[in-house]
Parts: sequence; C-alpha cells; structure tokens
Amino acid sequence: MTSSRVVNGSRLPRRVAGGVAVLATLPVVVILMSVLAGGEAGLLVVLFAALEGWTLPVLALALIPAALSRSRGVLGWVAGVSAVALLVTPPWPHGGGESDAGALSLRVMVLNLEFGRADPSAVVALVRRAGPDVVVLNEVSARSVAALDAAGLAELMPYSVAYPRDDASGSGLWSTTPLISFDPIDGTRFHALRARVRPFAHAVAGGRGGTRTRSVTVFAVHPAPPQMRADWLADYRLMRTQVATALASGEPVVLAGDLNAAPTNGPLRRLLGAGLTDTATATRWTWQDLTWPADRPFPPVIRIDHVLAGGGVTPSRLAAVAIPGTDHRAVVADLLLPAGGRPTP
Repeated sequence: MTSSRVVNGSRLPRRVAGGVAVLATLPVVVILMSVLAGGEAGLLVVLFAALEGWTLPVLALALIPAALSRSRGVLGWVAGVSAVALLVTPPWPHGGGESDAGALSLRVMVLNLEFGRADPSAVVALVRRAGPDVVVLNEVSARSVAALDAAGLAELMPYSVAYPRDDASGSGLWSTTPLISFDPIDGTRFHALRARVRPFAHAVAGGRGGTRTRSVTVFAVHPAPPQMRADWLADYRLMRTQVATALASGEPVVLAGDLNAAPTNGPLRRLLGAGLTDTATATRWTWQDLTWPADRPFPPVIRIDHVLAGGGVTPSRLAAVAIPGTDHRAVVADLLLPAGGRPTP
C-alpha cells in the first residue's frame, strides 16, 4: 500500500508537467488554425493570426515541461505542433531577395501619431537621430502638423504633403528632397496618398560610388481597421490595384503605414502577393520589433506597422522605436534601391 502511494506520488509531478506542456500549446494551435483559415474571418481570427510571432517562443518554453514529463506522447505532441508552426509561420527572416551590386540605400520612417497625440519633440528627435529620407505619418491632425513643424520637422524634412484630420483618417508624407508629384488615393476609408520622390540615395559598400538620385513611388496608407470589415477589405483591394499599376510602370515602389494587419492576415498576404516584400518579414524574427500596442505595461504583441517594398527594392534592416504619447512604435526601415539613378552634382 505504502509502495503504491510512493510510486503514484512520484508520477504526479511528471503528469502535472505534461499537462502544463499540452495546455501551453493550445494557444499556438488556435493561432495556427486562424492562420490556416485565412486570418480574416472575424475579429478574433484576425487577432489570433496576427499573434504569429509568439508561436515559436511559446513552443520553446513548452518543451521544458514536456521533457520533465518524460512522456513520449506529450513530447510527440509538442514536436508535432512545432513542426506545423515552422511550416505555417516561419519565424526566421525570409523573403528579402537579392540586392543589386550597385544598390542605393534609402531610409523610410513610419509612425501612427494616435490622433496626433504623439510627443512632437520625441518624433523630431527620432527623425534627427535616424536621418530618414522619407517619413510617413498616420492619424495626423492639423494641430500635430503645426507642433511637429515647430519642433523642427519642417527644417529637417522641408518637403511634404499632408491631409490632416481630427479623427484617425489624416495622413502625411515628409521628404528631404522635393516631391515630383503627389495626389490622394480616392476611395480609401482613411486618407491615403501617393507621391513620387527622388531622394538622395547613397551607394552601399561595394556599390558604384557617389550620391545618386532615383525616383520612387511612395504610398502613405492607413487602411481601415478590421473592426470595419467591409472598409478594411475594400481599402486593401484598392491598394492592391494601385500597387499593381505602379509596379507595371517599372519604377521602384514603397508602401508604408499602419496597415492594421499582419502578413498572416489574408488582405495583407494578398497585397504582398501583388509583388511587395515586407521589410520586417525579410529582416527580423517574428517576435522582434513588434509595434502595437506600445502604451501598455507589457511590450507590443503584434506587428501592424509596415514598410513594404517592390519593383526591385530590397529590404535591408528594420528597427522599431517607442515614442511617448502614441500606442504605436515608430518603424525605421533601410531599403536598397536598384542601381540606375543619376549622379548628383
């Protein structure tokens, strides 16, 4: 009798460890099912699919109690879920493509100001420190534009086009060099815009020397959130059409903004399928540099702020930076433009 109790008592910790391991994998299973379902059929599915970055860290932690359980069944379950996760949501940097040997570097910054509340001094300090060629801002209000200019943005980025609004629909683009052209994208729920810029782009190491210019079509976008499902899908369809037209022209393309979606959400996945590459997917692990929400006691849990590139543009580097006053992190992305620009005087 005593011997039986000892044996059962020694098995209890292993059974508990096995139960913990299986329970830890259940959120991952929900995430994977949401991704496989398309990541867009309902708000919860959208959110779970956007949590893809957490699958591998959670599974790595689940392996510890799985090993302690000494159960082949539990270990097999965790290993099987891990294999599916690696196939469905590859966590490592991928999809960057090959860059031209004579490529030119271009830096783009993106930030959602959260109804214009972001600290203008902090925003301008980041611009001064990071030195972007192009800045895309979402949720821009007239008051925030004035505050940013007063803090020094107009001096650093003297060329701009903005459609400020007091709600979430305002957007703007700032550049260090003159805009060749710009126009709003009619039909978007929030005010998206398109501009052609010819920023000074410096040859990367090993490339053909000198500072050169190369025109780029930049889309500053902010599709409706998935809560507004019809508008969310309509905005993405319109962006996909606009991008396809721009890519057909043969000019390099950059699309940047708060996209209210992760690459595992169907609308963004289809937009990428039009010929764009997500800089974060190409350069970072899935749990690195997440961007939202950035104003909580815990770190951001999903990445919805993006810089996408196409038409020969290759992602090189990405970093996310916290800015006081907004629930989004700023994204600073380095891109490589294909060679062929004109040398500057």
